[in-house]
Amino acid sequence: MFMAPQGWADSQLGRWQQAISILERAWIAKNLWPHVCLAVDYVELGRDDAARAEVAEILRLDPQFSSKIGSAAFLADRERAVADLRKAGLN
Repeated sequence: MFMAPQGWADSQLGRWQQAISILERAWIAKNLWPHVCLAVDYVELGRDDAARAEVAEILRLDPQFSSKIGSAAFLADRERAVADLRKAGLN
């Protein structure tokens, strides 16, 4: 799983705004994991439209992707990640 390590760490620690700042600048064109983190971070900040846009990009990159798979990026709190990804539209 490639993504900006500091962005992933900030997301794990609940520093969602810092994570977003890093992950938005990361090279993520063909890598869906930063989009997973961004979707969760956006939901946590109440930016549901941005979260749904990230889910759309995740599904464009991998139409079979699910919230259960996506929660694997969140070792600290998978249940929260699943709930956030589902809120953003990922089954």
